[in-house]
Amino acid sequence: MIIIVKIFVPNGHYLYVPGLGREFYGYPPISLTGSYCALQCKHCRAKILKRMIPAKTPQELVRVVGELYRHGVRGILISGGSNRWGQVPFEGFVDAIKYVKRLGLRIYIHTGLVDEYRAQLLKEAGVDVALIDFTVNDRVIEDVLNLKASPKDFIDSIKNLVKFSVRVAPHIVIGIYHGEASGEKQAIDVLRDLNPNAVVLVVFTPLSGTSFENYSPPPPSYIFDVMRYAKSSLPNVPLSYGCMKPHNNVYQLLEIEALHLGFEGISFPSYSTVEYLINRGIDFEIIQECCTYIAV
Repeated sequence: MIIIVKIFVPNGHYLYVPGLGREFYGYPPISLTGSYCALQCKHCRAKILKRMIPAKTPQELVRVVGELYRHGVRGILISGGSNRWGQVPFEGFVDAIKYVKRLGLRIYIHTGLVDEYRAQLLKEAGVDVALIDFTVNDRVIEDVLNLKASPKDFIDSIKNLVKFSVRVAPHIVIGIYHGEASGEKQAIDVLRDLNPNAVVLVVFTPLSGTSFENYSPPPPSYIFDVMRYAKSSLPNVPLSYGCMKPHNNVYQLLEIEALHLGFEGISFPSYSTVEYLINRGIDFEIIQECCTYIAV
């Protein structure tokens, strides 16, 4: 069986591949809340939302997506800040999302926590994949996410999505607690029994202007340990090494390690990783979509 490595160019990223002489652009993400987030998580403080296209009403969403569609975009990532219950408030956008789906676009959506009602709405809207940052660590939930919730709320969110046949790709942020071990292996153990359609591993990367800006990412050895544990614990679940990760030379080697471990996808890799694939004749395809494409 020939395995073709999938390289993803997501969320407003740009990749130039000298060996192919081509440029690739990721589609921009859309925020349903603009730059607002009630939680102000310590590792983000809504900084990521400022990089997104605001669409705070269903009419704005239809207009924004229509313009992207006319420019050739065929998939979108819908995101937004969370309310105080840890939910991205998409409920009022269901009809607009249905309209977008009728255009033939693939729809990925950050959901936050999901009860049965919200899971059913996502099913009705026809979204392709639900993305949810997943943790079962009380310290992370309370001290990093500023959320009054429990590990059970995160577990139930996955169960609710699976119950309504919504494809789900949990994201685990390695080192989210100050760049230290943050219960990643426990999260992987729990996911083993929840049947997600894919799992994405990303790495805490400090952002300027946040409470965690002076902390460092976890050491590469720990990241690799979590990668290896995920692959051995979830042998039948597609894995992707996501777009949030450090990109200096020490951490770049982890992209190649992910390939050797058998990860199905890598999001926004370094140039040297692409050159590695080309020089060794490893088959790959570049997909200008979210890396949770592997869950579709």
